[in-house]
Amino acid sequence: MDNEKLLSQSIGKNVRALRYKLDKTIEELAWDSKLDATFVGEIERGKVSPSTYTVFKLAVGLELDNPLILLMEGRDEVYPLMKKEEE
Repeated sequence: MDNEKLLSQSIGKNVRALRYKLDKTIEELAWDSKLDATFVGEIERGKVSPSTYTVFKLAVGLELDNPLILLMEGRDEVYPLMKKEEE
């Protein structure tokens, strides 16, 4: 498998894991990210390789301080880096 496909799958897994963590539907994430819900689903399944701009839009919808979190491998590494809720 090529590196682009592996990266697409990693991003998709992270998007899905973070979306579940926030208890959002694909439609809610799409709305918050200003993206099409079908496109978000394709990203989550690793079927498409999102552009840098799309990664930034997803980061906004996922309430992330740093969009590069989506590029990390494995959701266990991603959860601790999510934006902390205001106290």
